[in-house]
Amino acid sequence: AAVVTNRTITLSWDTVAPDAQYEVEVDGKITDIGTDTTFHHGGLQAEEFHSYKIRWKNAEGTSQWVAVLSLSTLSNPLDGQMQVEAFATNNSIELRWDKVNGATGYDIEIDGDAVVEGTGSSYTHSELSSGTSHTYRVRAKNETGVTAWSDAIVKSTTSPTYQVKATKDKTFSLSILASNVQDFSELEFVVTYDPSRMEVADLYDFTPQADVMAAGTIPGSNLEVTYQPGKIIFRKKMNIVPGTSWSGEVTTIVFRAKVTGESLIDVKVE
Repeated sequence: AAVVTNRTITLSWDTVAPDAQYEVEVDGKITDIGTDTTFHHGGLQAEEFHSYKIRWKNAEGTSQWVAVLSLSTLSNPLDGQMQVEAFATNNSIELRWDKVNGATGYDIEIDGDAVVEGTGSSYTHSELSSGTSHTYRVRAKNETGVTAWSDAIVKSTTSPTYQVKATKDKTFSLSILASNVQDFSELEFVVTYDPSRMEVADLYDFTPQADVMAAGTIPGSNLEVTYQPGKIIFRKKMNIVPGTSWSGEVTTIVFRAKVTGESLIDVKVE
């Protein structure tokens, strides 16, 4: 049997006879180890190859070489915690990190559940819905083990620009949705538009009153808002049970058109 670390190789075997003594040949050099059935080869470097042969002898003579082995020490243990960056499009999120010395691969944890494997320094999570939030951790690995997981990074896909065909003095609605959110604490839903073409009639269409306020918590909701003509920022104050996620409607905004024709509204999750 052989036990290998990044600095040592240890061989062991069963004795063949009560009076047997043993010789071990390491890279062509023979060492007599007496009656020991264990040979420890230390002071080695990581990923270092050596060849071994073993034979026994007693009063009757010497055996042929047996247990011819070619073994390598392991790689050095991985050290350090990884730093990960995320870059989003409407339908994908790309993770990037610096390669870890000695790593042979990487584990990517997605939304606390699925783990995929990679060998490079990036991974693209694709075919996602726009405006959805996802959580990632990455760790490096080799045959000696794994690093600690990176800090969790939360990233949302961006949302497309909405084209609205409106009629002057008529109202229309825009619903802001969230999907698969595990933590709202650092998310902002940012709505931008041309204030010369439309105005806000109601920031939160789920209550009887029309809510148009510059800043603060919208009455009857768990939303904080910062509003000025042309830009609205929503923050949802909601605790999510660890290990679960939330999907649903954040708010519905009611706009009133100032002009007739096509207008654009951008919605981003930041």
